[in-house]
Amino acid sequence: MVRLGHSETMAKMRTDGGGLYEWYSLTDEPRGSAGTAPAVPFYASRRLRNSVVNLQGANSSAATSLRDVILMKTVQLLAKPACACLMVFPFAASAQTLQEQIAANPSYPALEQAAYGLLKNGYNAGSHYPEIWIRDLNTFLLPSLEVNPAGELRKNLITTISLQASDGNIPDGYTPDPLVQHKNTVETDQETSLIQAIYKYVNRTGDRTILSENVSGLTVMARMEKALNFLRNFRYSAAHGLIWGGTTADWGDVQPEDIPGTQLNAASHKAVDIYDNAMLVIALGNFLSLANGNATIDAEWRPFLTQIKQNTRTVLWDSANQKFRPHVYLDGSPFPAGFDENAIYYHGGTTVAIEAGILTAQEAAAAFQKMAQNKAAAGANSIGLTLYPTYPQGYFQNGILSTPYTYQNGGDWTWFGARTISQMAQRNALPTAYVELQPMVDRVLNYGADFSEWNALDGSPQGSGTYRGTAGVLLEAIRSIRHEADPGAARIISPIVVTAASPTLTDVAVCPTSVTASSSYDAYTTALNTRNSTGLANPSSVETNAPYPTGFSEHSREQSNHWHSAVGVLTPTITWDLGGLCSVTGFHLWNMNQNPNGSNNLSNRGIRSVTVHASADNLTFTEVGTFSNLTKAPGENYYKGEEYALSIPDVRYVRFVVTQNWGSTQVAGLSEIRFRATSAPVGTETTNLATVRAEPLRNSAGLAKYFVTGAPVPAAYPGHSQADTTMWLTGAGSGEKSVVFHLGRAFDLTGFHLWNYNAASNNAHLTRGVVTADVAVSYDGVNFAPSTPKTFSLASGTSGDTGTHYPLSARRVLAVRFSNLANPASPDGSVGLSEIRFIGTTPLNAINITAAPVTGGVQLQWEPAAGATVTYTVQRTASSGGSWANLATGLTSTSYVDASTGFGAGYIYRVFPSTDGIIGIPSQADPVTAWTRFQTWKFQHLGSASAASNADPDHDTLNNLLEYALNADPNHSDPQAAPRMKILEGARSFNFYRIADPNLLYEIEESIDLRSWSIVWTSTGLPASNEFVSLGVDPGTTQIFLRLKISE
Repeated sequence: MVRLGHSETMAKMRTDGGGLYEWYSLTDEPRGSAGTAPAVPFYASRRLRNSVVNLQGANSSAATSLRDVILMKTVQLLAKPACACLMVFPFAASAQTLQEQIAANPSYPALEQAAYGLLKNGYNAGSHYPEIWIRDLNTFLLPSLEVNPAGELRKNLITTISLQASDGNIPDGYTPDPLVQHKNTVETDQETSLIQAIYKYVNRTGDRTILSENVSGLTVMARMEKALNFLRNFRYSAAHGLIWGGTTADWGDVQPEDIPGTQLNAASHKAVDIYDNAMLVIALGNFLSLANGNATIDAEWRPFLTQIKQNTRTVLWDSANQKFRPHVYLDGSPFPAGFDENAIYYHGGTTVAIEAGILTAQEAAAAFQKMAQNKAAAGANSIGLTLYPTYPQGYFQNGILSTPYTYQNGGDWTWFGARTISQMAQRNALPTAYVELQPMVDRVLNYGADFSEWNALDGSPQGSGTYRGTAGVLLEAIRSIRHEADPGAARIISPIVVTAASPTLTDVAVCPTSVTASSSYDAYTTALNTRNSTGLANPSSVETNAPYPTGFSEHSREQSNHWHSAVGVLTPTITWDLGGLCSVTGFHLWNMNQNPNGSNNLSNRGIRSVTVHASADNLTFTEVGTFSNLTKAPGENYYKGEEYALSIPDVRYVRFVVTQNWGSTQVAGLSEIRFRATSAPVGTETTNLATVRAEPLRNSAGLAKYFVTGAPVPAAYPGHSQADTTMWLTGAGSGEKSVVFHLGRAFDLTGFHLWNYNAASNNAHLTRGVVTADVAVSYDGVNFAPSTPKTFSLASGTSGDTGTHYPLSARRVLAVRFSNLANPASPDGSVGLSEIRFIGTTPLNAINITAAPVTGGVQLQWEPAAGATVTYTVQRTASSGGSWANLATGLTSTSYVDASTGFGAGYIYRVFPSTDGIIGIPSQADPVTAWTRFQTWKFQHLGSASAASNADPDHDTLNNLLEYALNADPNHSDPQAAPRMKILEGARSFNFYRIADPNLLYEIEESIDLRSWSIVWTSTGLPASNEFVSLGVDPGTTQIFLRLKISE
């Protein structure tokens, strides 16, 4: 997306006379503190960073003291316009192992808390972008699922796919309210990003129902196929066998020919590149996986996947230079003649190609090394450098790329660099990954948890702030590093979805599904802010179908979390759509609470008096009430809003007509609103309202920190608040009370940690906390094993309750059910829980299995599974859904060659690891087709199985197919190998060598005029013989032409 950057001035810090000073004046005079507790700049050398480690010594308390000093200085100075002190969390002491350093790194949890806090606040790309971009959402969807309801992510995906055009193309993104979409057509990654995002959602949540959801007449699965057909029909170059896009800098979205450069036009230069095609390889693999063995889909798209993957190597891979060509143009380059674009190394596209499995393990290792070399050569802060060397000054007309090392022309993007780190960690380069990630983590924390869009060479933030893609990929990189450092370690497992059953509950909260206003000040203060929860501390407590709270969440005072009218409009109207008919009994209003930084209280902009109008159809409105003295907000972060009674039966649309504000002469507005209803709006009901209300059990809302899947098991668990809005409570009565925790994927469990119900009022922890329950596990997510009775400890009844640990041993668990929840002391039968986390490990499995044809069979390779004494079993089947046969057992290596393949036959392989009698989960490779006899011959003689059949490298007029079929040598001219016609005993005959290949068809055709030909003899390539073919009696005077035709 086109994103305008910004610059910040940073005071340099350096060493002077052996000392490290806190900051320097413009004349380079040292200022501030000096000594042995340095504030180290990002761009300090690794030696300088290590000196910080050495200064700590072996005393852990000293190390903590040093970090505290650095932290305190940073907190004090970050509020200043120019940050003079840059925080670096030092590495652990050198005596520690890498595994210990990773576990002890204090910057990881600090970054995680900030990142999850950002993801909890919405789904738009960043502070400069109100849109939800699919290419961005694809990169933070997985961590976002840890802290947001899965239903919200599903809704975003459905909204995106609902905007699909008639030709199948997918937009870049949309603003939700009002719904407006846009698309930069120079890109070719929107369709592939959507498919990847849907795959991640399904793979993490286990929710395959999204695939069959009907969206405007087509299922989601059908719409994904339509998106792929758009790429194949409208963005495919037959000459190259790859998809094309506009000319951009690596993965970027700006072409050089014009300004802004985001739309294809007559000036565009179409080209194929590695990023777009690697994204397609991943998306095709994801789509085939989601198809779950559908034979029609497999037959349609698997050959296309194989072709794209092969052609990226044939067309784009420069084997001599061990890099990808930046572009292969369909019709000329936009750059000046003589410019060597192939000297540029694309970091982002190469990383995605590694993820797609296009590069071998050796090539990937070389790529990581090259990226590190490029970072050093450019003087960049991190390996997130987009490309190197850059395009020269002025090669892009758009100013954001015109200058080297700006934006996508050599800017430093954590958004891609952290993806490189994940690939490093997963491909046996963990030490390098750990070192290269640290500068990215440091610069976020150094600038006050500013997850910037990109960074300058010195590490200073540029472009949009609160950039969710940056947060998402950093979280994934930390997760990868932790896992690869100790893959067998027990980890925290947070349920991904919680479903529940409960007796009937009381009134529900209704969050409007959309909102319109007669006037808004700008794109950041729209009416959307009154319903999107951006300023609320706990949004899930006031979403539609949540129980109507007894206490409401605080609303912030920050500037971008409110709606107000344009200047001069003091009596605006605002209309909310509740999503369906319902009976409203009141509303909760957070009035205008704007007070940026606590120094400019603008709460007088809040609404004081309104008339309320209601409608069932958004056409006819009826006045239903007047409020003449709505409470003025305090302009403070503790503001929880006020409750108002309002009775409106059978209403869908509610309109406020503002008649007076609290004194502002400029604008009028409010912060947020929720309505109270006796039941869910028609059309928004869930099958079980208790399910929606159980979300707090997994979203960390009441915990002292975000506590998500993959986190290390702590020595001390975080405390839980006493706010009942952060807990789950059943309805009263004797009906079923149960809750199911869906883990999303299989885990080997050892226990769980439970925070029991701990609400502050009326000894609720004693009367509402669950005392007994039956606990059962499920291995398929549907059917449950026999349950075991459990007795639970009650909560402490104090804020900061740390919960209780319980053992639970079970392997490959997909879900856990608590049923028959009870507390004999409950006055009405209702019981509740606050939060739960499971503890366990990822089941033993081999990863990144690749299968590739080689001479004599198929080569399998995979990454090792965790464990000291792991052996592997390799199995093969000939078709999806077919029976599996063992090829090898007890393997200790991570590679295997299947030499029993048939020429041109297709196979699917999988690998089982096992250790100590435990058989792991099978991991399956993409289907592979063994080379045909001709492909094997081409590899042996020409060095490539995909060498062109019609090429003639020895220039003897016999192309490669003829050389093969006639048993000739393609590298040495041999005209005698051509067929010869002879007359023997009055009969014509053809003399040629016919090889043993049943896939070849030999045909002799004759003609008397060289125009019309007829077949007079045909044969396959079996058996092999020096064939003489008699064609009958020579007519003598008739002119006859004969030719030999060979085809596969």
